[in-house]
Amino acid sequence: MNDVTLLTYISLAIALVVGVLAADTRIRFMREFAFGFSGVSIVLFIFVGLLTLYTSILLFALLITGYYLKFIKNKLLYNCLFVICGLFSLLLAIHIIPGIENVLLYENVTISENAQTITLYANFDKGIAGVVLLLLISSRSLSSMSLLKYWLLIPLILLTLFLLALTSGLNWEPKWPAFTLEFFLVNLLLTCIAEEAFFRGCIQQRLSQAITRHTKNGSVLALCLTSLLFGLAHFNGGAQLVVLAILAGLGYGIIYKLTGKLSTAIAVHFGLNALHFTLLTYPIPL
Repeated sequence: MNDVTLLTYISLAIALVVGVLAADTRIRFMREFAFGFSGVSIVLFIFVGLLTLYTSILLFALLITGYYLKFIKNKLLYNCLFVICGLFSLLLAIHIIPGIENVLLYENVTISENAQTITLYANFDKGIAGVVLLLLISSRSLSSMSLLKYWLLIPLILLTLFLLALTSGLNWEPKWPAFTLEFFLVNLLLTCIAEEAFFRGCIQQRLSQAITRHTKNGSVLALCLTSLLFGLAHFNGGAQLVVLAILAGLGYGIIYKLTGKLSTAIAVHFGLNALHFTLLTYPIPL
């Protein structure tokens, strides 16, 4: 990875971090910083030849729409643009949109004996999708619930999910591969943030709002449905991973529901992934 490509990912990382701040706080200009740094990363990705001009137009259109959505007063237009941005962000996150060449970091690496190999990409498309989604959800009103009241729940939920994973057939296997820190950075910034913004910030939040209009248990039903969708999104890993992802999704959704802060769900999600990677069979046994 050359210096310009590295600068591209640094710009994208800054955009994602301040995007989370925009979604969780009322700190001024966070949305503007997220928009600006992600725009810089797109321009740099074009410069290094990893992004086509036509696809960059689409990415800028999504960022602009996500940023200005909060100013749209027409409810129908707002909902239509929200859905369109959400769908295109999903297509980006699952690498359907052409014209983007994600940087390959490691290919077919064995982390655990008798387990699947992994290939690690620095997924620029998923990172941009995360920024767009964060811009979308930062347009909502923030929860007034205090995070301090629930801070003990974060390690409690994380420990519960880890014990469930440990008893599900994933063996105790402590390790620290040479590229662990790179894995952590990529997983946190280009996986956990985008996935939590989509599943918790968009899907769970919107479902909860919609279902609550018809039943007082709407938030619980939204939590369960979102967790099911999150599990099904991991179908490529097999039935075992789907079940584990559903249970994990419940944990992420619970902490998000209680705190109203996306950062708490991201913290638990990344924490579980880090524990899985360093302490258990990774990704899953053959």
